[in-house]
Amino acid sequence: MQVRELCSCGNPAKWAEDSTFPVEYDSQTGEFNVIHGKSVKGRWRMLFCPSCGGRLPESRRSLFFTTPSDEEKQEVTRLVERIHDPARYSKSSVSPMKWQTGRRPVRFPRITMVS
Repeated sequence: MQVRELCSCGNPAKWAEDSTFPVEYDSQTGEFNVIHGKSVKGRWRMLFCPSCGGRLPESRRSLFFTTPSDEEKQEVTRLVERIHDPARYSKSSVSPMKWQTGRRPVRFPRITMVS
């Protein structure tokens, strides 16, 4: 895979400063986004500059998350091992939901904790 050079034209930064363009710069994450939607703002992250094709700066989003320790992973594994789905073993344990307001019913499996 070819590694592209960083954006050299600077257009995404210019667009983000111009309120008439649907582009924003998130200084916290270091990301450029295309804004879409009227009542609810949606965002499409820009990875490359549409003008010059250069890469945009790497996101800092991963800095806001942590990697779980081995102890934390073992604790989650221990807790999840106690969960099972009785529907796998008995068809009578899952009851269908009734039709409501013309919408299709949704079935949710019953999940129980085993002590």
